[in-house]
Amino acid sequence: MLIDETYLEQQFGIKPHRKRAVNKTHDARKAHANTLDGSGEVNAAQKAFKKIERLVAVRDRSVSEVTKRLKQDDFSSADIDEAIDRALRCNYLDDHRFADILIRSRLSAGRGVEGIKRELQDHQIDLVSCEALFDEYQALYPSEFTRALDALMKKPPRAKNKQQAAFSKLMRMGYSSAIAAAAARQWAETA
Repeated sequence: MLIDETYLEQQFGIKPHRKRAVNKTHDARKAHANTLDGSGEVNAAQKAFKKIERLVAVRDRSVSEVTKRLKQDDFSSADIDEAIDRALRCNYLDDHRFADILIRSRLSAGRGVEGIKRELQDHQIDLVSCEALFDEYQALYPSEFTRALDALMKKPPRAKNKQQAAFSKLMRMGYSSAIAAAAARQWAETA
């Protein structure tokens, strides 16, 4: 049975619960706070910044990597620059922090220094500013030659020509040709 709201009010003096009117000024302020231009619509620079927020929520990224990604999504250069500047001010993007994480993770994974340097160059990060990081982390890990031998011991290559296969594997892992050749030679002699 349905209860008539007017019946309750007339018989018992109970006023039915009515929905509150929506505060339009609050909604307008909220919409304005979510935009850069205050028009009520999210502009392209704001969309680009939101994209950056989603990207860096997954893992740390370099400025050049984020720029390439935004260009792929057809943002204009002006919108990309504005979003990148804002992300830098918010400390969402930091190439030095990215380089620090990349160097540490690659060295702990047994990668070679030459490959790490190439990867940093691909991200357009200045290698001179990273030299201190390389020195700091290489002091914590064994020598590059020892890491190359360890990589071959953990997962030895399977081929007829063991030395050539070991050399190729180490080159793919980012070791210099001199270290890869020496480690492959020593590993092939002991294997």
